[in-house]
Amino acid sequence: MALESADGKTIYMTGHGRDIWSYDDDFNFKADDIVEADFTAVVKVGAQSTASPQSWSKSGLMVRTDLDTNSAHLSIFRTGLKWICTQGRRNKGEYSRTFGNCVENQPDANWLKIEKRLDEYTTFYGMEGADGEITWTKHTSEELVGIGDSSYVGLAVSSASYWQLETVFEDFEISQYYFPSAAPSISLAPTMLAPFTDINNLDLGRVAQSSAGSWDVTSSGSDIWGSSDSFRFVNYTVSGDVTIEMK
Repeated sequence: MALESADGKTIYMTGHGRDIWSYDDDFNFKADDIVEADFTAVVKVGAQSTASPQSWSKSGLMVRTDLDTNSAHLSIFRTGLKWICTQGRRNKGEYSRTFGNCVENQPDANWLKIEKRLDEYTTFYGMEGADGEITWTKHTSEELVGIGDSSYVGLAVSSASYWQLETVFEDFEISQYYFPSAAPSISLAPTMLAPFTDINNLDLGRVAQSSAGSWDVTSSGSDIWGSSDSFRFVNYTVSGDVTIEMK
């Protein structure tokens, strides 16, 4: 069961279940929609209460292919021991595993984050300072092709016992991520072309620009290898971050 506050910033989630482990998971999961893009998911794990505290109870973020008990998934949890653990299942039907090492004794690391970039999933845990700023620490990064291009992203609770566990989640957010466009945002003017440089005193070849903007570069040279390079270098002088694209 999950109840949201009127402003939508707090979720009171009650769950039980044997564990999120082995070949089949037994837990409560709140995920509203399937996400079909790269994303960043963040949540604060607040108070946790139960009549029967268990060391391996788990509350946190989960990315899951489907709602079958043996689905591929990647999750980062706060456990009953106040450990931070990244766990999952690489492919549907496989045995669960822990990615990296669980970080022990983290009573103040209440913030959790998962970033998906293509098939790469990176988990973080964070501590909130007195000024409200969150300091993030990377936990682990894994390539997980088995999860697929679309997945459920949400909150998971397992009490690891017959008794229920109530977890208060705050500021749960999923934001879509867009890779920067390959097209340059600034066109470099031809006047920025520096005179070509011959590395290692070449004397053959030419550099010519067509009216369509393409470049015809010919050169001699032994190789760009070993302890000394020999080639022709045509270059722009730039500063700051750039994107280089060519055909």
